[in-house]
Amino acid sequence: MLDLLHTLFDTADFPARWHCGNWTTAHGLVHIVADLAIFGAYLAIPLVLAWFVTRRRDVPFPRVMWLFVAFILSCGVGHLIEASLFWQPWYRFSATSKVITATVSWVTVIALVRVLPRALQLPGVERINDELQARMAEQVEAENRLRDTAEVLSATNEELERMNRELADFTHMVSHDLQEPLRKLVSFSELLVEDAGQALPEEARWDVQVISEAAVRMKDLVQSLVRLTRVGEEALAFASFPIADCIKAAREALDVAFLETNAEFVQPAELPEVMADRALFIQVFQNLMANALKFVDGQTPRVEITAERGEGAWIFGVRDAGIGIDPEHAQRIFAPFRRLHARSEYPGSGIGLAICRKVVERHRGAIWVESKPGEGAHFRFTLPDRERLLARTGPVPIVKSTPRD
Repeated sequence: MLDLLHTLFDTADFPARWHCGNWTTAHGLVHIVADLAIFGAYLAIPLVLAWFVTRRRDVPFPRVMWLFVAFILSCGVGHLIEASLFWQPWYRFSATSKVITATVSWVTVIALVRVLPRALQLPGVERINDELQARMAEQVEAENRLRDTAEVLSATNEELERMNRELADFTHMVSHDLQEPLRKLVSFSELLVEDAGQALPEEARWDVQVISEAAVRMKDLVQSLVRLTRVGEEALAFASFPIADCIKAAREALDVAFLETNAEFVQPAELPEVMADRALFIQVFQNLMANALKFVDGQTPRVEITAERGEGAWIFGVRDAGIGIDPEHAQRIFAPFRRLHARSEYPGSGIGLAICRKVVERHRGAIWVESKPGEGAHFRFTLPDRERLLARTGPVPIVKSTPRD
């Protein structure tokens, strides 16, 4: 290797260029200055290209650009060697430099030929401008649609606020103005029976009883309607708590019913912590468990709590071994006052599942039932994680004190 390098830079066989021919000083300096100037330019050009390629990662065909850098730089080195030959006659080194330059040049040519079809497909400036203008027009149109949608949403929000105020007024009226006459109707029906005593005919006594029972039922319906309305009106008191606390509170509220029916109760050993309105979900579990105890056909009730992890949410449920539900009624049962059975068969106001749906939907979840007649029912609902709940509702106030029961 050392011998090769020594031979490459050996100048013994050649005279310096000044001594080859009849060079005048002026003629020689023209060649030298021109070669040095070309070398300076051929050094600056690849440096600028290299700086550009390293700064712009989206440059098409970067390998070709680097080949241009190598090609121009090798040409510049050749001119530098040509200028030095006037004093240092290393013609072998000059020949080697020219071979390298020729090789790099043809590699660059081949690379250019290969990328030429793809380069021809690159969009021109006019096409890019047209596409940019089209995108800008689409963006302006989208902004106009967004502005129109915002105006519609604003008007809708105002209408919803007005309806909420009317609903609040209606709830107040139902809660106070309607319940008072019903209470009087029940009370005076009882007083009528007491005052008349034996003088009141049996048929009239029966009529009064029918009136009283109807008034009591109407009073229950009014109270159920008020409860449903308040569930949708009251601000949610968000707090982080173990969902097992809700289930325990709901179970304790139904202790008497569990004892009377000798019902079996099953729940998972481990349950997660969630963020929600604790009091409302106690009501949800209580309503679902009460239905599981009620809708049976002679068999011993069984109430099973289920919980599984979903995508961005927990899926809780209450499974029973009762009479089941026809799938065609799976949505109808969540509407207020919708009943599938006569009141004489299964008592109730028909508002419990509607309240459950209202609570779950206010927490941006969903509720549904999986059931077939005679095979029991599995009521399930989703409760989104805190992050997803925040993304849908915005900042949520966190209650640090003990949640209300």
